[in-house]
Amino acid sequence: LVACCAALGGLIFGYDIAGAGATFVMDGFQEHFGWECAADSIDCVPATEGEKDRDKGLINGLFGVGATIGAIINPYVAEEYGRRPCLTLSNLVFIVGASIQTYSPEMWVMWLGRVFSGMGVGMLSMCVPVYITECAPEHRRGVLGTLWQIAVTSGILIASACNLGLKNWSDGWRLSYGGNILFSVLFLGCLAFMPESPRWLAANADEERLKESLAKLRYEEEIESEVKELKEEVEDDRGIGVATWSEVCSTDNNMRWRLMVGCSFQGIQQLCEINAIMFYAPDILNTFFTESEAIYGTFGLNGINF
Repeated sequence: LVACCAALGGLIFGYDIAGAGATFVMDGFQEHFGWECAADSIDCVPATEGEKDRDKGLINGLFGVGATIGAIINPYVAEEYGRRPCLTLSNLVFIVGASIQTYSPEMWVMWLGRVFSGMGVGMLSMCVPVYITECAPEHRRGVLGTLWQIAVTSGILIASACNLGLKNWSDGWRLSYGGNILFSVLFLGCLAFMPESPRWLAANADEERLKESLAKLRYEEEIESEVKELKEEVEDDRGIGVATWSEVCSTDNNMRWRLMVGCSFQGIQQLCEINAIMFYAPDILNTFFTESEAIYGTFGLNGINF
């Protein structure tokens, strides 16, 4: 249950991926930001293709910029104050960003909101998988860790399903950007009952708090042995100290090879361009089909992705 609640962060992320891209082909969005002229408008000059491309690029690009900032901030907050405070801050920052996007009277306000929502998602992307694996029993870590990715693809699918109806409403685009506020508020409510990470408590709090956390996550007969194990791990880590960059890149214990494998997986995922497809699928399909057909086609694509 704790892992499922934490995975709500993935729903927030996934919803944003699918929600934003579909707005590019919605009449209400295009007319609101001056990309196209409404049927009853007078003296309206629609945006040029170059201006539209700039706006689309910044809507998606600034989200990535915000996510980078969030990912950089996250380790300090998560290590200094704990996983739960980090998750709380992540959701609050995201709600601010999503609210700004939903309100957006002008495009520059939308860009500002994208940075803030990106920060929230960047922090969630870093903290949620760590929190889940630290709370999970050792023999369940692999299974529960996959909940993050399942939640991301679920969020993409949910947003795509919502867009099928939202495209028919002039202000539907606002819910495409702000509908996941609901998931974020739900996440905040769950955090009130979720325990702090036992791993973080072992390193930063007294034993009593650690036992209280484990009492919610383990069978009673497992608590004492896990307290001892966590304390030993923390002491071992402190004895080893913080690795330098030269150690990370050294050939000892195949570290350089491990680094290359890890970076290659991350790099190849981006170079496959699946992120571009996810963000721009409705726009790409709209080149060949109608707005409605593009959104239905995107729903099919996201269903396969799920």
